Amino acid sequence: MFLQIRTLTRSIACIALLSMTYAAAEALNSTIDAPPRHTARTLDFFERSGYVLETLTTRARKYILESQKKPVVIYLDRYPKNKTLAPLVQGIKFDDFTITSSHSPDGCPEALNKNVLENLFRAFEAIRADEFTIDGVVDVMDSEEPMEVEEPKLTCATQFRAQARRKRTYSDLAQEKTRLLSLSVKRLCLKNMSNESAAWVLSHIDLSDTAPSLCIIDSPLITTLECLDRSNPGKLTNLHIFNLENLASINCALLENSQVLNSFGVWGPHEPLQGSKEVLRAIGSHQWDRLDLPAELWVLIARQAQESFMVENLSLNGNSIESTDPFWEESYQIRPSVASLHLALASTCTYLRLPDGPIIMLKWLSKCFANIEEVVLTPGEASVWTPNGQQYVSSAKVRLLCMYVEPICPTLKAFSYEPTTTLKVTLLSLNRILWVAPSVYLQWSRGQLDTLIINTCKEAVYTINNQDPPQVLPTLGTYVDTGCIGCHCLLDTLSQQMQKESNINYVAIVCNRGHMICYACLKSLAVAELKTNKPIHCLCGERIEGGGFYGTVSSDEHGNPVFKVSLGVPSA
Repeated sequence: MFLQIRTLTRSIACIALLSMTYAAAEALNSTIDAPPRHTARTLDFFERSGYVLETLTTRARKYILESQKKPVVIYLDRYPKNKTLAPLVQGIKFDDFTITSSHSPDGCPEALNKNVLENLFRAFEAIRADEFTIDGVVDVMDSEEPMEVEEPKLTCATQFRAQARRKRTYSDLAQEKTRLLSLSVKRLCLKNMSNESAAWVLSHIDLSDTAPSLCIIDSPLITTLECLDRSNPGKLTNLHIFNLENLASINCALLENSQVLNSFGVWGPHEPLQGSKEVLRAIGSHQWDRLDLPAELWVLIARQAQESFMVENLSLNGNSIESTDPFWEESYQIRPSVASLHLALASTCTYLRLPDGPIIMLKWLSKCFANIEEVVLTPGEASVWTPNGQQYVSSAKVRLLCMYVEPICPTLKAFSYEPTTTLKVTLLSLNRILWVAPSVYLQWSRGQLDTLIINTCKEAVYTINNQDPPQVLPTLGTYVDTGCIGCHCLLDTLSQQMQKESNINYVAIVCNRGHMICYACLKSLAVAELKTNKPIHCLCGERIEGGGFYGTVSSDEHGNPVFKVSLGVPSA
């Protein structure tokens, strides 16, 4: 017995030892096996900027973890200017890596010393990161050389202006074409840059093995995107320009050669932007996931639109567009195909308040865009748009406004206005489902509720031509109980089943011929539509339109018929 216990104890100890050995091996697999001298030098380099790399110590030896999750900020002014940095450990993966310098009292970083930055590039040789940022103007000019172009009046980064007043051209910078640092990043950010320093940075980093999103942020000294021509990515996933208030031109090879794949956005220039015909035409022939542009720039692009031009999400911004601006009179030889449009214009609210504002807006949409499905309005003012004399259908928290727009914008499915979350606009379609309670089906089918429905729609539905809104799905005029098109049960049978099994005590009228379907069968068709991504149709061939606006015919507690405009499927 004693021997068995001792054997069992040894077995448990062996298993524990093996587990510890395996765990240690797994931990080492997540580290970088570099010579101790390289590891110590790399740790010291990061500690100068106040960052302690995550490490693993085993058998008195330190290993750097391959994945560094904490944001890393390297301050160049903490490193010697005239001393070459020794090579650092390769293969570290950073989530967020920033190169900058200490900030001056006005909040802007000091100019980045070119020699130190070159030394850093050589020491790293290659960097992997989700986001890589260089923040600060690089001092790339010789102090005695005057600037060829007079500097515009700028509003920030004042300490960088002396470095910017130097004579140097992009062709000069191209001669310094040695790419010292290879980057493998998802997002590359250049912040507080000048034309020359951005060109210098991009000419010294190698992006040939990656397709990053490129962001240029808070750089009033940049006046043109030609500085991007020094970069060498095969493609950019996205190109986003934030707060370049003095930007005047979007000309660059990346846009002209359609090397930006998914999205292009510009926010914050003080003056209207310009672009060459070649650049505008290239943008206007691409298929974009997203464009965020000043409205004036969009007009220039749309004038050059080609048949292939498509935008899934278009956002137009600008406070200089007024109600009388020619922007609203524009029409294009080829209407761009835009699925979703977001208008963030200061004039939008006052423009829609005009007596014929909505109809003018919708006509503008129909002549300027093809296949538009969604429109979101965000006015520059805080006031709320309310059509003249329009009533609202009240719910617990949201005021609901329905609009009938099919004659002008037949593809439009959603229209929303976002100065407040308490107003919801939905679109009335003749083909939306009408929910009818079995108790009032006979009255509805004989047309006895037509006046009730029309009067309710007058109060609840805003029509763009101020005429009476159409009735929700025409009545049959005569009673015909055709039964459910799915399960073929007649109305009486459906009513009994719904009372027992469901809280949806309604049948859905899904077409102009009055075909009905029960909730269970409609739900099954909706699931099939999601799986196949194909529209569902009634037996007569009409498409069944779900979602958004619904009309509901029921009876109150006294048995009187009631018609309501609602969103979503009514409950019992």
